[in-house]
Amino acid sequence: VCAIAGEVGRELLPEPYLDAGVHPVALLSCLASSKQRDELLAGIMTGKTLAGVAWQESAGEIEAGNGLASVLQVGSALRLSGYKRFVRPGSGADGWIVSANVNDQPALVWVNSTAVGLKVDNETGVDGSITATLHFNDAAASLLEQGDAVQPALQRANDLVRIAQGAELAGIARRSLELTREYMATRVQF
Repeated sequence: VCAIAGEVGRELLPEPYLDAGVHPVALLSCLASSKQRDELLAGIMTGKTLAGVAWQESAGEIEAGNGLASVLQVGSALRLSGYKRFVRPGSGADGWIVSANVNDQPALVWVNSTAVGLKVDNETGVDGSITATLHFNDAAASLLEQGDAVQPALQRANDLVRIAQGAELAGIARRSLELTREYMATRVQF
């Protein structure tokens, strides 16, 4: 993962490699096997599904938590309310793995991008990239995991993505040094 992330950074690839490739796969890989989890994982790995992870609600939040988003069971359906910020990919994703609370227990749910009650607001980040705020107003959701396994899985996935992001940044720095060295070798002082 880190070798690829380094080359992604070196080539300044404008693709959501970490956000849509590494993060959801790392998180799903930490969860127990289930039909929903296995289908999502297969879809992401084959490129049929573009997924993200929505876990932050406020700026500076670095520890995995469920936040204030909550899921209520209405009959056999689950309905998600709340919001998540700094989500990538935003618009264009097929759906998101969202951290929330179900019956006062931590949970991860899948929310499809076409769910009624979901609103996606795109915002420009400080680096010029697009992030999204997801607003859930009784949006349909499906349960991926609930209970004690949620927090450790989310923290492990976040840690892995941070390591891969460090490799991507090292690739960017390496390419910057190469370009600077090439320029200095060809520059002629007037």
